[in-house]
Amino acid sequence: MLKHTIASFIRVSFPFWILALKKADLNPQWQLVILTIAFLAIVDKTKTFFLIAMSIFLLGLWHIDQVVRIYPFAMAMTFFLAFLASYRADKSVLETYAKNFVLIDDGTKIFLKKALKAWLFILGTNTFILFIFLFAGTTEEWALYSGLFSYLFLGLMILATIGFGHAQKIRLR
Repeated sequence: MLKHTIASFIRVSFPFWILALKKADLNPQWQLVILTIAFLAIVDKTKTFFLIAMSIFLLGLWHIDQVVRIYPFAMAMTFFLAFLASYRADKSVLETYAKNFVLIDDGTKIFLKKALKAWLFILGTNTFILFIFLFAGTTEEWALYSGLFSYLFLGLMILATIGFGHAQKIRLR
């Protein structure tokens, strides 16, 4: 439980770690060491070696500020693509998750299909904004968006989905 809490904290606060590292004006080798320790808390051991090797490779090709901006973009793109792939599938990501909490009838399926479209729009917009921050904006602006506004944006979407679900009288299990 504690390990998952620490990993979640590091995932959410990742952009602010980068901002702090930049303000500390550490050389790239020390930044890599600190980021590797942070990543060790996030990923399991089988992925750690690959992550470290990829980090060293990317640092050799690109400046540390650009490399670290990839993480939020990659996560956003992964979620967007997962939701997009489930759009044409028999069961969407939302339906697969919702079946644990609500009774899935025809009305619920219609609601979840509409909600999936809204989620695709929000996730696509978020991914696009994070893509822009790969190449533009200051580190402070990037940290503020990817560490705060992006999460607020997605949190409001979760609340809206739940709220509209209650308004549609979706029956809970």
